[in-house]
Amino acid sequence: VIMAAPKEISFLIVDDYSSIRKMIIAHLKELGFKGRKTEFEGPTKALEWLATEKVDFILSDWQMPDMSGLDFLKNVKKIDGFTDVPFMLVTTVNEKANVIEAISNGASNYIIKPWTKDGLLEKLDQCWDKHN
Repeated sequence: VIMAAPKEISFLIVDDYSSIRKMIIAHLKELGFKGRKTEFEGPTKALEWLATEKVDFILSDWQMPDMSGLDFLKNVKKIDGFTDVPFMLVTTVNEKANVIEAISNGASNYIIKPWTKDGLLEKLDQCWDKHN
């Protein structure tokens, strides 16, 4: 039995496309997630924010201009208290080598664009279950 992610958890969403960030936030709300949802266009600003803030779950695009989602993941995992925070990559790429590299660097899971709301919930719960 997979342990479902609590509806009160807070999210950090990092994607260079505002339309994708808005879609993720809309889906989270429709799925009943009530916690804070913070969004950034790029990893650099998100890392600055994470230096002083805590969050329960991170969703990040893989391909972004200033820093890849994989490099963002590696940086997040170096921050005290973030080694066990679920981190899911959002990608258009379903390359086995990329996925293996991401998982070996601490990614909890990944989701391929475009996704369904139910598919997103299933991945969120799998990620949460892995860390709790």
